[in-house]
Amino acid sequence: MSPDVRPYKNEDAPKILKAWNAWMPYDPLNEKLLNEKLSGDRDFDPDLTLVLEENGNVVGFGQGLVRPWYEPGLGWIKLFTIEPGRYLEVGKTLLDPLEQGLRARGAKAVQIFDSAPNYLMPGIDPRYTEMLVFFERQGYSRYDDTSNMDAPLKGVNFDTSDRESKLREQGIEIRRATPEDQEKVRAFVREKFIQWVPEVDATFENRPVSLHIALVDDRVVAFSAYDANNRGTGWFGPMGTDPSLRGKGVGAVLYLRCLRDLQSQGHEKAIIPWVGPIAFYFRTSGAVVSRVFWQYRKDLA
Repeated sequence: MSPDVRPYKNEDAPKILKAWNAWMPYDPLNEKLLNEKLSGDRDFDPDLTLVLEENGNVVGFGQGLVRPWYEPGLGWIKLFTIEPGRYLEVGKTLLDPLEQGLRARGAKAVQIFDSAPNYLMPGIDPRYTEMLVFFERQGYSRYDDTSNMDAPLKGVNFDTSDRESKLREQGIEIRRATPEDQEKVRAFVREKFIQWVPEVDATFENRPVSLHIALVDDRVVAFSAYDANNRGTGWFGPMGTDPSLRGKGVGAVLYLRCLRDLQSQGHEKAIIPWVGPIAFYFRTSGAVVSRVFWQYRKDLA
């Protein structure tokens, strides 16, 4: 019997988690993270969250979505997995309705996994070689690559008091954000880094707030976050500094404060995803590139 595609149901979660963790060993999920990726996403679309089933067994799972507020005309395959050895046999049965649904929602192109601001990984880890070959055969082209870095936390001293004192002498205050800061933080992020508003907002749901900020005359000029995406995994970011303050060491202090918090949670490493300034993280904390991702895109006719 050929596998059938149907919408995901909440009671599918145990089967999906078992299959995902067996087939995607570099990107494990738990129930909390699965919920964060599904209904926890502001753009969650239940009609584009699909299970591929055969004789009552899960043989595939996929999630598609669009973010018209962020990038109109673009859709994402946010999650996708097929039982190993069967991608070329049954993968299209799951992919075709996802692409059709994205096209119906106005997507002119689709990308794989890099569905910021709520995503699990920023592209395909090439170690998932069967998946990579499948998407290339379906017309997806590699357009870029990116990396994750790991910053060691165990036994590291992240004291920044001396640096903070020097910044204070320049009129720059460094502290943890409080719930009362949310509107002024949002105003700054919306003006300078609009793509990160949802992730920064998410930090205010945590206790304590998982965001450190720099202020000049009570005006937010920089921020650094953790536990804003993939919560509980040691995930760092995003961070941003007003261009007028760059070069003063503000970003480094805010970053190290976040690492200290992650250390206190018991993590032995911080994960810095989708890295741009590799040299900054290496120089500031000894972080090293730990994973590489290939990014794929396809135009929808």
